[in-house]
Amino acid sequence: MTNKIIIDGWNLAWKIPEISVMIPDDLERARVRLNIMLHNHFQGRHVRFKVIYDGKPGLISGRGYDRTVDTKFSRDPQKADHLIAAFIKKQKNPGRWTVITSDRELAARVSGYGAQILDSDSFLEKLSRSPEVPPEDPSKSDPNLRPEEIEYWLKTFKKN
Repeated sequence: MTNKIIIDGWNLAWKIPEISVMIPDDLERARVRLNIMLHNHFQGRHVRFKVIYDGKPGLISGRGYDRTVDTKFSRDPQKADHLIAAFIKKQKNPGRWTVITSDRELAARVSGYGAQILDSDSFLEKLSRSPEVPPEDPSKSDPNLRPEEIEYWLKTFKKN
């Protein structure tokens, strides 16, 4: 998988049980939940990613995590697949992009342009296996506080 990723939004959302149950009744909530999940996973990593959805944004689009997740929407009669393929086709080096989708037609189309493909299930598996940063051992930390700073903080937070 490359460090440039474009995600077929609803295709991925349907693969996540806690998100897919929201889809029939509350598309906006499901979309925001997926964006939050992606934001949390990619935060602090050197990854450029876009999420393309069929349809249009809802009332809360453009707020919260949507500012940190590059989210695009297709417009009827156009589908997200068309936007994804058009985006990949325009790239100078499409091989630097990984398209996340389980849609076989879309996968064939963008791989024809040179993009890498990762199906949604495999992508979710990679997310779940992603190494987390181990917590720092507090005994090895060196706060570099002077004795008078330590005394100040002890007085400030000392229980009465």
